[in-house]
Amino acid sequence: MLLTVILAHELLHAWLGSDFASHGTLVLQILAIGMLVYSLGLIPFSLLQGIGRPDLTAKFLLLELPFYVAGLWFLVKHLGLVGAAIAFALRAAVDALLLFGAAIWLETVSIRSFLDNGLRRSVGAIILFAAALPAVWLARGSVSAQLIVALILTTLFGLGAWSYVLDGRDRSLLLTTAIQFRNAILRP
Repeated sequence: MLLTVILAHELLHAWLGSDFASHGTLVLQILAIGMLVYSLGLIPFSLLQGIGRPDLTAKFLLLELPFYVAGLWFLVKHLGLVGAAIAFALRAAVDALLLFGAAIWLETVSIRSFLDNGLRRSVGAIILFAAALPAVWLARGSVSAQLIVALILTTLFGLGAWSYVLDGRDRSLLLTTAIQFRNAILRP
C-alpha cells in the first residue's frame, strides 16, 4: 500500500491515462492508506471472531454507521471523491482502533504481548521501508526505473521481514501454506 501511495500517479497514468491520473491520484493515495489501516484491523477482527465475540465487531459497525454516513455525506458534498476516500480512511482507522481496543480490553491480548511478539520489529521494518520509499519517488524520470527501485526495495523488505521480523514458527507456517497452495493449484 505504501508503494501504491508513492506510485499512484504512474499507476493511474499507465492504466487509465493522464487525465484520470491527474484527477485520481490523491483519491488512490488516500484509499491505499485507508486499506493499509483496514488490513491492520483484520488482526483483532479475526481474534474477536475466533474467541466467540462476533457480536462486538457487529456492534462496532452499527455504532460507526451513522457517523460514517454523516461524515461521508459532508465530505463528498465539500470534497467530492477525495471526501469519499477520506471518509473511508477515517472509518477504517476508527474501526481498527475499536477492534484493537476490544482485544486488549477483553484481555485476550496484552499490549506487552504485542510488544514482546514482534510488534517492535515489525514497526521498525515498516519504518525502514517507508524511509527508503523516497528513492522510488526520486526515480521519477522513468516509470521503469521507479518499478525497478520499487522491486528492489520490496525484495529487501521481504528478506528483512523474513529474517528479522518472523520467527521460526511463522516461517514454517508460511512455507507450509505456500506448499499447500502450490499443490492445490498444480493438482489436475
